[in-house]
Amino acid sequence: MPSFPVLMQEIVKISFQVILSLVCGFVIGIERSKAKRSAGMRTYMLVCLGSTVVMLTGQRFFEMYQSGDPSRLGAQVVSGIGFLGAGTIISSGEMRVKGLTTAAGLWATACIGLAIGTQYYSVAIVSTLAIYIIMTLFKRFEDRVVGIDKKWRLYMESNHLDSIMNSCKRFEEMGLEVLDIRTEKADDVTSAIIEIRKNSSYSNEMLLKNAKSFQDIRNVRFLNTY
Repeated sequence: MPSFPVLMQEIVKISFQVILSLVCGFVIGIERSKAKRSAGMRTYMLVCLGSTVVMLTGQRFFEMYQSGDPSRLGAQVVSGIGFLGAGTIISSGEMRVKGLTTAAGLWATACIGLAIGTQYYSVAIVSTLAIYIIMTLFKRFEDRVVGIDKKWRLYMESNHLDSIMNSCKRFEEMGLEVLDIRTEKADDVTSAIIEIRKNSSYSNEMLLKNAKSFQDIRNVRFLNTY
């Protein structure tokens, strides 16, 4: 049983590591929350904190028994985080998969937690900044390079989810590319935010007029265009 001063010193050190892991997870996760992704701020904070705790526990086992590999538990985090990453990857149409960036971000955040657990703070801080830059500045750069920065974001309401999905099919029949669909059901109303790649053949007014003519669709409006 450690003495009280030693115990307090250990608590202070561990508290710093826990707080740093939460800050790193927050910095990376806040961008995902703003992007309305399935894994957001709290998920990233928990992943980073959990991997920090695992690494600290592995080190404590080694100190207690003076045998084994203190990095063994950490290795399980690196491979085991895959189940969480897989849960964020969804198919959003033919030959299109979404969530890979979120899954990669979760894996990288877990690695940051392991670095904090081993007191490798410089790597954790620099890596957190690097991941944040990749997810923000490089996202805008990537959008411009591949040409998906120009799109409509359309809000629609209906009493039936099928009507929303049929509207997306109608858009595609019109020669428009549906980039993303996010639906939410409250009581008997299903709302959706639909992202559509801009097409010079259609003006904003023409697109809105067509959307309002779809069956069982109401309260259609643009959220923004960019």
